[in-house]
Amino acid sequence: MYIEWNGNITPCTFNPYVVGNVNEIFNRQGSLAEVLNHPFMKHIREWQTDYGFGKEKDIQNWITPCPIRDHYRILRNFIEEDKPKPLDEAAKEALSDGSYKNKMIEYDKSLSEVLDPVWEGEYGYKIRNKEEL
Repeated sequence: MYIEWNGNITPCTFNPYVVGNVNEIFNRQGSLAEVLNHPFMKHIREWQTDYGFGKEKDIQNWITPCPIRDHYRILRNFIEEDKPKPLDEAAKEALSDGSYKNKMIEYDKSLSEVLDPVWEGEYGYKIRNKEEL
């Protein structure tokens, strides 16, 4: 997780969707466990585990491990289901811009076409059906 200067907490510095604010949590004597248990954070962790984090076998392409950059369709599903708050106006606009969504998903497909053969050929791992990821 990433904590900004103002206390906003996001899954990472590049994922601009807020799951809580450390100042607000501590002011009401809560703990960071509630952030870690936020459905959005749980979905990301579950996806990472399925993707192969911490495994030696049945791993996916670790050249493309980022949900926001490499698997936007998946992340977008999590955002729509879990409703984290956009960090800023740009993050809010990205959610309402269908063209942005489509271009990110198309980018991911193009990236996969280039890097999946490298992962399978150079590293020797077979990639599962992309629709599962």
